[in-house]
Amino acid sequence: MRRLEFLCLAWLALTATSLDALAQIAERKVDIYSEGVRMSGTVLYSQALEGSKLPTVIMSHGWGGTAAMLRPQAERFAQAGYFVLVFDYRGWGDSDARWVRDESVTTGDKARRELREVVDPLDQATDIFNAVHWAMGEP
Repeated sequence: MRRLEFLCLAWLALTATSLDALAQIAERKVDIYSEGVRMSGTVLYSQALEGSKLPTVIMSHGWGGTAAMLRPQAERFAQAGYFVLVFDYRGWGDSDARWVRDESVTTGDKARRELREVVDPLDQATDIFNAVHWAMGEP
């Protein structure tokens, strides 16, 4: 019985510590532009280190994912003292997409459409480079 009590108390202590650490993470939404298209990003960092120059981690999702899937890892990096940028590629998640002409429609508002959820490694590499350039400009 004492062992069970000890385990319960240990679990409560660990949970309280993690929740306290999460409460100290600052978060803000940012816009990053890649070839004129807005990419949605989120910055996370420890409030205790605000104003300090921090090592940076830039996180991008894999093919078919979104930045929201990376949230748990981003929070851990922020707790460890990193400045973390998580973003969605153009055309994925909360990011805007390029507009393309729809050849099947000749006139009107439907003559163009957003190009979403297309895996293009060269475009995604460009998006990563633009995210790195954006992060380099952060104080």
